Formats: sequence, structure tokens, C-alpha cells
Amino acid sequence: MDVVSSLFGAGEEANAAPEEGDLVWVRDSGSPWWPGRVTWNDAKQCVERKGRYWVKFFNEGGEGWCKASDMIPFRKAEIRSILEEVKDDPDYEQIKKASMEAYQELKEGREGSGAGRKSGPRSNRRAEGRETKTMTAHPRKVPYETTSPTSVQDLDDSLDTQVEEDLATFALDQDEDSEGSPSKTERFTDQDEVRLMKVTQTMARKKRELEHQLSQIVEDLHSKLSKLEDRRGMLQKDGEILSSQAEVLSRMLLERGDVVISNQKEALQERIQSLSESIDLLIKDLYSEDLDRLAQDEWRAKEQAVQLTDNLRSEYRHSIAPLKKEYKELRFRFQDFADFDPSDAPPSKTGSSSRGYKVKHT
Repeated sequence: MDVVSSLFGAGEEANAAPEEGDLVWVRDSGSPWWPGRVTWNDAKQCVERKGRYWVKFFNEGGEGWCKASDMIPFRKAEIRSILEEVKDDPDYEQIKKASMEAYQELKEGREGSGAGRKSGPRSNRRAEGRETKTMTAHPRKVPYETTSPTSVQDLDDSLDTQVEEDLATFALDQDEDSEGSPSKTERFTDQDEVRLMKVTQTMARKKRELEHQLSQIVEDLHSKLSKLEDRRGMLQKDGEILSSQAEVLSRMLLERGDVVISNQKEALQERIQSLSESIDLLIKDLYSEDLDRLAQDEWRAKEQAVQLTDNLRSEYRHSIAPLKKEYKELRFRFQDFADFDPSDAPPSKTGSSSRGYKVKHT
């Protein structure tokens, strides 16, 4: 069942004329429901013009002239049903966030009881409507970002340093564009937003691939080092066993007191000394050779890890360069539309988050 039919009876008028300051749901042809506020248009010095009302949409949805027949009052009762109706829309998350912003204002007591109209005299509503019209994106957005039920997916803290610098530069360029020309970002079309989304997704995918490869390198290094430590322990244990056997043999020979052994005591001692020296040399050679091999393997593994990391960084820089160039070309494209004034044109029929309602700031 349609949302309007479920909210109003068969003989009840659904699109009563709105007033300045009213919170409303708006849906023109080809676009989903979107919450907004009827406000004062400073350029035209009016709220209603040629049967259309000036509406400013929440969550940076833009602003534009809308027909009363495309509006219904914004009330708590229909939020869930409208969100259910637009759940398959590509801009569902943006609409949901805009609905939470509108509901927050309704909850804070700026609205009347259930009708979505501003309380108090019409002059007060007009003043509040003008205040809402002149608010920038920052103060409208900040109070609700901390309590919004939806959030932008955070990047992993283990992001590679080079990727962090590129993303920071990318975000800084966007902020500078927004501050230098507040209306420029509102002129982005669906295709531009899709391309920017693809750029962001490509950067995130490259980041994940780099992290996965680096984690594999670290795991291999830990495995090799563990094996080398086990081998070193085995060699030390073998040396201790040989030393113990030599001491036992020496003790047995010295404890025998017969004449033959007494006569050959000096020779036996020399043989024992020689045997001990040979054993020490053997242990030393084995231990030194393994230590050198361990050191070489460890150095070689570190060198391979550094080389692989450099290769991955170089590959990332080459892959991100065309994406940056493409973004700059997109940004320069819209400078040609700086003098375009769509305030007298009907609302756009696209379903993007910008809503197609744009106005030149005077």
C-alpha cells in the first residue's frame, strides 16, 4: 500500500498547503521520499511562488521549488513506513540519515503536535526558516553525526603510511572545494558521484591488498626465525651432551688405580686433553657455522621484505596516479557551470543524494 494512502483516508486531502517552517516529506517524479523544511527564499523574497514552495532538504540534500501535491507533513508515525518503502533505493542510507536529522528537530520541540508545523506566530516561523536557510553544511551536520544510527565505515588503523597521505590529500582537496565554492559540490551528478565512489573503493581495495601481502611477509619471517631458534637450541643441547660424556670418560680413567693405567696416566691425560680440545673445536665450528647461516638467512629475509615493501609502494603509487588525475579533471569540469542559476527551473528528476535542487548563493 502506498505511504500516502496509509496515512490519509479516501476522502481526506493529503497535500494541504504547507506554511513556512513546516517539516515535510517531498517526493517528485522519479525521486524517492526525502525530508525537508519549507523556508524563506531570500533571492525571491517569498516562500510560495507560482504554486511551488521553497524547500531546503536535510543531510545536504540541496534546496528547490516543490509542489504542494508532492508533499506530506513530516510526522514520527510515517518514518518507519517511508524508510521501508525506499529501502531498495541507492540513496537509502542518505535518506535515513536525513530522516534522523529531521526527527531530531521534531523531538527537540521545534514542531507542533503531530502535524509537522512550527509552533508560535508565523513571523517566528519565518525567522527560524531564514535561519535554517542560511546555515552552512557544518553546523547542520555536526550535532547529528555522533548520534546517527548509521556511520561511514572507518578505515583500518593499520593503513599504510603512503595510503594515509594520499587519502588525507584527497579529503583536503574536497574540503577546499567545499569552502571555496559552497554550491560546487551540490552540482555533482549521479555519474560523478559513482565515479568518485569507484575511486574510493579502488583505493580501499589497494590498501587491503597491500596489508594482506605485508601480513604474509611478516608471518613467513616469524616462521623462519622460529625454526632457526629451534635449530640453535638443538645444537646447544648436543654440545652439552658431548661435554658430559667427556667428563664421565675422564672420571672413569682417573678412578682406575691399576699399574697399567698409572704408567699410561700421562698419555691418557694428553689424549683426554686432545679429545676435549677436538670436542670444543667441533662444537665451536658447528655453532659458528650455524650462527653465520642464521645471520645470513635473517639478513636475506629482511632484505627481501624491504624490497617487496618498496615494490608494493611503487605499484600503489602508479595505480593511484590515474585516479588522482581523473578526480582533478572532474573537479575542473564543474568550474564551467559556476554562473548557472537553476533557481527558476523545476526540481531535477534524479535519485541522487544531491536531490538536484541547487541554488546560486548571492
